[in-house]
Amino acid sequence: LDDNFAKSLGKFEGLADLKNKLRENIKYDKEMRAKDKKRMQVIDEIIKVSDIPLPPVLVEAETDKMLAEMRYETEKMKLKWGDYLSHLKKTEVELKTTWQEDAKRRVKTGLILGEVALKEKITAPEADIKKELDHLKTHYPNTSEDRLRQYVTGLITNEKVFGWFEDQK
Repeated sequence: LDDNFAKSLGKFEGLADLKNKLRENIKYDKEMRAKDKKRMQVIDEIIKVSDIPLPPVLVEAETDKMLAEMRYETEKMKLKWGDYLSHLKKTEVELKTTWQEDAKRRVKTGLILGEVALKEKITAPEADIKKELDHLKTHYPNTSEDRLRQYVTGLITNEKVFGWFEDQK
């Protein structure tokens, strides 16, 4: 390991710079994991004290979404979906069945975040939406702008809701 090796990996001034960037990234990753863990604890507490009726169609849509995400990630790794399922020794139906509880939790989380955003009048600023939308369009040029906008708006709004939760302490 030397400066030339570090430079060959990317835009690093040398080995010391590479090591510093790695430390920063590891620290950032740990901070984000801790933040996410705290956020999920808040959601879990709300779920425990809430009686949220879940229409089966929402849970089914969420398991479909989870399946699509898994298929996309698998194919992104250049694996064939059918081969992956064979390796797991599961069918799509079996996967969706095993994901029922996770899907319910994801649906409840979405409903909770949406309700808090509505009641507290939390919205995503248009400037933030546009900035993220422009970024995503470069990575997903074939995805409809309406779909990307909906996704980005939800992400930013959820982030603002979590910020609101954190401010309540």
